[in-house]
Amino acid sequence: MPWNDTAQIDFLNPEAREEVIQEILHVAKNFPIIRFDAAMVLAKKHIRRLWYPEPGQGGDIASRSESAISREDFENRIPTEFWREVVDRVAKEVPDTLLLAEAFWMMEGYFVRTLGMHRVYNSAFMNMLKREENSKYRATVKNTMEFDSQVLKRFVNFMNNPDEETAVAQFGKGDKYFGVCTLMITMPGLPMFGHGQIQGFQEKYGMEFTKAYWEEVEDIDLIEQHKQVIFPLMKKRYLFSEIENFCFYDVWNNGSVNENIYAYSNRFGTESAVVFYNNVYDQASGWIKESCPSMINHQSITHCIAEAIGLENKENGYCIFQEQKSGLWYIRSNKDLFEKGMFVHLNGFEYQVLWNISQVFDDSTGKYRVLCETLNGKGVTDIDIALKEIFLKDLYNALSNFATPEFFEGIGALCSCSSFKDYYPKKTVKSSRRSR
Repeated sequence: MPWNDTAQIDFLNPEAREEVIQEILHVAKNFPIIRFDAAMVLAKKHIRRLWYPEPGQGGDIASRSESAISREDFENRIPTEFWREVVDRVAKEVPDTLLLAEAFWMMEGYFVRTLGMHRVYNSAFMNMLKREENSKYRATVKNTMEFDSQVLKRFVNFMNNPDEETAVAQFGKGDKYFGVCTLMITMPGLPMFGHGQIQGFQEKYGMEFTKAYWEEVEDIDLIEQHKQVIFPLMKKRYLFSEIENFCFYDVWNNGSVNENIYAYSNRFGTESAVVFYNNVYDQASGWIKESCPSMINHQSITHCIAEAIGLENKENGYCIFQEQKSGLWYIRSNKDLFEKGMFVHLNGFEYQVLWNISQVFDDSTGKYRVLCETLNGKGVTDIDIALKEIFLKDLYNALSNFATPEFFEGIGALCSCSSFKDYYPKKTVKSSRRSR
């Protein structure tokens, strides 16, 4: 039903449309960003549905039947989309203004592709991830990339806004919250934090509020975890925000795709990263190899994971990377990554960000081959120390065999016996120390 606190403007009246556009231009001259609330209701199809149905049809509001007009009359009175005209006028009269639309009802893509809106709220991100409708949201991402991947980076991804329940109420404070938050930060598009989200506030506030009604205390542990796992990713937004090198993957296991795992990679200059997130409680595992099709500059492009992160297909090449949350380092064979892809195993709601990716090439010692075979997929705290432990293992073993607890216990017993003290008087021992 119509809002009782909002003027019902007749957008089939050209004078009314012009008045609204003039108001928008006035705001644009004073502010660099404008957000249009519930912009989808002013798309022509919804003006038609909500205010001016065709004769014989009541539309979604029965009382609108008295305002019914023919299709031809409707098109004559509003020949172009109102928002298309707004975007063009602002671009001409107040350039460098960012126009942000709230457009639900699955119209996000239409608002950026057809109407030219610079950014659009991506409510599907919040709702589908919250409800764990993973196959639907993965399909949304894949379909958008197949049509025009540039659209993806114009979405504003969020976990709550003033019209919704708080992020804590929808996602909690555990692994699911931080997994979805990691997606929000590391996917192309504009990440948006809601009021009180980082502090863990639970009060749903209204735009008419002048102050908070609940006396809430900041959740220090939640803030600290943001500092540890989310803020470092935010500092790398240049690595995640663009679309040209963004690749989205299906995770395959025994011939079928696991729709619950989100897997993608991105690259900027010499830096690259791979992100995994399992948005269900159950464990999941599988392989990623070939990316889903992406339309870049009117060409459908796919990449294998090894190419996507900038590796060379050489027999003696090895990929070294770090998992962000645990801090552990891993090594994989370039050849295996090109031929088999990358394997991932995730617990329920587990997320992984692989970064600090580099490649090394073996020499005649074969040290990286030995390291890769020895670790067999396991992570270590330091790659250089792991190499030394492998190649100096004989020395370490000899030292371990020599410096046993029994050896030192024997020395202690010898030093405490009376014959030792009689043979080495105190003065003699001190003198010998000074001489050394």
